[in-house]
Amino acid sequence: MAELADVVIVGGGILGAALTYELTQRHQRVVLLEAHAFASGATGSGFGWINATSKTAEETQHRLHARAMACYDALALEWGAEQIGLREGGALFWVPEEDAVGRERLMGMASRLQGWGYPVALLNTGEILALEPRAVTFRGRGVPPLIGLFAPMDRWLDTVRFTRLLIDIARRRGAIVYEYTPAIAFVLDSTRRIAQVKTPERGISTSALVLAAGVQTPVIASQLIGPAAGQWIPLRSAPGILVETAPESASGLIHRVLYPPDSGGLHLRPTASGGVLVGAEDLDRELQQEIREETVRGAPSRLLARVADVLPGLASMAEREAQARVCLRPFPADGRPIVGDLPEVREVFVAVAHSAVTLAPLLARLLAEQIVLGRVPSLLAPYRPHRFGTSGA
Repeated sequence: MAELADVVIVGGGILGAALTYELTQRHQRVVLLEAHAFASGATGSGFGWINATSKTAEETQHRLHARAMACYDALALEWGAEQIGLREGGALFWVPEEDAVGRERLMGMASRLQGWGYPVALLNTGEILALEPRAVTFRGRGVPPLIGLFAPMDRWLDTVRFTRLLIDIARRRGAIVYEYTPAIAFVLDSTRRIAQVKTPERGISTSALVLAAGVQTPVIASQLIGPAAGQWIPLRSAPGILVETAPESASGLIHRVLYPPDSGGLHLRPTASGGVLVGAEDLDRELQQEIREETVRGAPSRLLARVADVLPGLASMAEREAQARVCLRPFPADGRPIVGDLPEVREVFVAVAHSAVTLAPLLARLLAEQIVLGRVPSLLAPYRPHRFGTSGA
């Protein structure tokens, strides 16, 4: 006999977990399926930066991110910031004052964000040193005059902790969750409405289905609507590489997300275990051209050599014990989230976003509203898959 559900969610990353949390809060019977371990994909391997600071190209996207950040405030108030893995501290960018291009970039960034009402401040050398006294050393050569930008609202998230907590809360509310359990087939009724989801062990009768499987979302959707999945969910896999140093290798050295002077977009933050997590935009671009084993294997030495200019106090064991990991991030064709009902079938929804860590609580709340109430929230309307089809554009 098949299990019964109001909603089946395929994908146990941060979006699937947040949606399970929101739907159980609305008294829905939810079954969550994850083919691997919870938070084992892009959720657990990414940088975990919660921000609207990086969204300066378009005001609409910036405001969506800023609104999503407020959802974390509500979750921290209810469950506790430490409990959900939310770490304060903001984000700090800085460049030497003599770097005219970098100075202009920071000042333009500050002007735009302040104009949109997002709290950021331009800092002088002393103020930067007060925030990160051990990270702005320039290898003992003395500190030149600097200009910095500080975004105090930015945070970073222990994504695995957060995802598993939401799933545990949803389980206590009655959700049924299956780890290492893929969805292998789907059954539609005569009206092309979802009727059943099949796993290797069972069938689950359901009134609604959500596909929240990151880069695998179009592949899974193709089982329902065939090649048209590529039209309605156009995205590519954007690989990135991060290096994490050993526990306690950088304890107390830095306190927040940092973007130091570096032409290749170097960025780093603390980890929950006292290490440091490092990435660089130029190395990501190299990886996106071709994922090569030697690139991954050489990432710790390449990245940590650049970090040494910022953190000469990093423990000597850091490079020896550092681990590199590749994050396969979904990147929609227009850069915006794809969230909402899937055309050509009924009561089938998708949820995929490049900035899922920042957006998950808000997108989950909006999609839960659509599923339960049967209407599209106005804030969600621009992000539905329908925007990619000529008939729905």
